[in-house]
Amino acid sequence: MREKNSRPAYAGWPAMTGLSSNELPRRRRSTATVSGAVVSAMLACGVTAAGAGEIPLGSDGDAGSLSFGGLLQPRLEYDRRDDGDHRAETSLRRAWLDIRGELPGYGLTFRMQTDVGGSASVRDLWLQYALGESWGLRMGQYTAPFALSRSVGGPNRTFTEIGVAANNFQIPQGRDTGVGLLGSAADGRWEASVNVFDGRGRLDRRGDDRPSTDGGLVTTRAAFAPVGAVPSHTSTLGNTRQPAALSFGVGGMAAADNHLRDWTLDSDVDTEDQRADWATGTVDVAASLGPVTGTAAAFQRRVSPDEGNGYDDQGWEAELAMALPVVDQEIALRRSVLRRDVNDDRPDAPERGGQREWSAGWTAFHDRHAWKTQVFAIRTRGGDQPSDWQAHVQHQVHF
Repeated sequence: MREKNSRPAYAGWPAMTGLSSNELPRRRRSTATVSGAVVSAMLACGVTAAGAGEIPLGSDGDAGSLSFGGLLQPRLEYDRRDDGDHRAETSLRRAWLDIRGELPGYGLTFRMQTDVGGSASVRDLWLQYALGESWGLRMGQYTAPFALSRSVGGPNRTFTEIGVAANNFQIPQGRDTGVGLLGSAADGRWEASVNVFDGRGRLDRRGDDRPSTDGGLVTTRAAFAPVGAVPSHTSTLGNTRQPAALSFGVGGMAAADNHLRDWTLDSDVDTEDQRADWATGTVDVAASLGPVTGTAAAFQRRVSPDEGNGYDDQGWEAELAMALPVVDQEIALRRSVLRRDVNDDRPDAPERGGQREWSAGWTAFHDRHAWKTQVFAIRTRGGDQPSDWQAHVQHQVHF
């Protein structure tokens, strides 16, 4: 069973999400809180690194195993808006502790992944029962399979942050609590899943500011690679083991009486009345040939809010990564476009509801790709906020 990271795969563990299969929305932390977050995370990850690896269970490991790992991602960020507002800060974008376990005698695997940067939170907490060689039944909190941007984890993406289009069409923080049937081929040629969630998002993000959701959330995704394997990276250098590949994916989500977002376009509607029935679909393609890797995705969503008129959203994004002649370095470009309420024919409709993004980046890999240094420039326009220009310099340590 293929697992989407550099570590050995676990038998009977369908690989719809890997060690790095997550992306959190960018969190704003004041400078005063950064030093505490950095210290606490480095201490915790330092302890984990000292014991990183696999611990056999039983006299000869025949009872199963426990595996420990983690990731650190410190960042320097500069943000400037067209209205003159600007800031610069350092943060710990990710500080993950990851525990995996396997009990082959019972057909069980489990995972707990936490983020200890700043306030601690649980990202993954699930148990999976193997149904043969290719399928498994998963229960708990995990990534909701839907789009390519989520099936490839943040640290394995060319751009750490998800584009404005993909970010808007996924569920917030990308995770929910539920049960799913997940499968994949051992050679990575196909993946598929059907999942039913409670529709309330991550456990640590549920609060009194959101009314309860009566309906559930259903997600599904399928991908097939006629050449090579379904991608576990979107960068050329991340896919060095398959220099030529082509894959296609499709995903869908639907929810009833849901309040993961404020769905009503009218800002005067109270928070408790912001529920909606909605359905979202996506198609994507990923291709690699020699030093070049490209991905593209399109999105469509129909929203029927409890208050106000229904509307349709659309979006697309495309990304291109190219390896440089310099060893273990690459550059990348991304274009992402979001259109809100596409049937609104008023002249200012695209500016009021849509967003457009241009991004460019450079990555240098170190220590057999366990570490990498990245520099990004991101420009966004539109929406109800001033245009934004960001620059990120970050380093990633994976153990």
